[in-house]
Amino acid sequence: MVYRVFTHSSENSELCSTHSLQTVAYSSDLFNREGLKSSFSPFHRKFNVQTLLCFQDSNRGALCSINQAAIALGFLIEFCVGPWTSYLTLILVSALPPIFFFITFYFIPESPYYLLIKSRKAEAVESLRWFRGNIKPTSVQKELTEMQESIRMKNSRLSGIKALFRKGPQKALLISFYLLIMQQGSGNNAIVVFAQQIFEMANILVSGSIVAIIGGVTNFFAGAMTPFIVRKFSLKSTFLCSTFGGAISLGLLSLYFYLKSTLDNFSCVSFLPILAYILYNIFYCWGCGPLPWAVIAEIIPLEVKGLSACICGIFSMLVSFAVIEIIAIFLDESGPTIVFASLFIFLALTGFGAIFIVPKTDGMSLQEINDYMETGKRPDKTSEKS
Repeated sequence: MVYRVFTHSSENSELCSTHSLQTVAYSSDLFNREGLKSSFSPFHRKFNVQTLLCFQDSNRGALCSINQAAIALGFLIEFCVGPWTSYLTLILVSALPPIFFFITFYFIPESPYYLLIKSRKAEAVESLRWFRGNIKPTSVQKELTEMQESIRMKNSRLSGIKALFRKGPQKALLISFYLLIMQQGSGNNAIVVFAQQIFEMANILVSGSIVAIIGGVTNFFAGAMTPFIVRKFSLKSTFLCSTFGGAISLGLLSLYFYLKSTLDNFSCVSFLPILAYILYNIFYCWGCGPLPWAVIAEIIPLEVKGLSACICGIFSMLVSFAVIEIIAIFLDESGPTIVFASLFIFLALTGFGAIFIVPKTDGMSLQEINDYMETGKRPDKTSEKS
């Protein structure tokens, strides 16, 4: 448990030291400000939900997914340092990014949304210019007006628990629960449990520490690719590709365990476990890992973002606990073939359901997304162009 806490803290803190983009630097601030004070809780996932307010509509999905690479880098540093050093050294290494964050935090401006809520419009203009690369004040007026309208709409609606009973927030919360069930039931916990055994079955005899490092390197490079893939193919398309790719990887693992239990000579397929392991890590980091929270951050209305983020965080941890317990029971009773086959079927079926359940939000503003969740009608872009 102690090692898990160290890893978790680094996961949060690494985000602020790995990105040079100004907007992502600000996102890292919020992530650490929320995450470092709640290292034992699920609420660090509010990173995506709160920081997307500073992102432009055109790159919101890509930037919301960039935290996967930072999380993977945080884990990788712990995996590389932890096994060969003392706890004291690990603590000191893990403390460096928060110290860097503390020093540089002074130079990060407040969110333009926050400043507008506090009626500090002039400061909001300067803040938004900073996030957009110090462009002319006239260039941010349109976006600033949209923010003011969004805040006005937020203030005119119910907030808090009562707001959750409106159609839009209810629909967004149900979709969020569906995505979190998919994420936690995607088989990541089972892959982690079987990681060293998977390498052994492929006749690659390495220690558990090296297995963790290999997994960390794979996750980092796959996570680094995620924003570019999302920007190219859209948030929903990338998520679906990740889901079905992960399902195929789990199917390959199930097939290998089945062949191992039924064939005398299965050396011809000894490459399957390591191939499936690497493919699964790549696909998970492309979508099932980071993108559910990116979608959740988009579809939840502004007036209930904080409350909904807490509810989703608690729900995610409860589902994670249930999945781990169920997998442990199935491993004891039925073996890995049934476990990975069940995960394959689950991920494939829920992925098919996501085609119809998860909305496509690319190119839509946050206000347009909120209106779409309330009415079910997509905005008419053709009339705007004309």
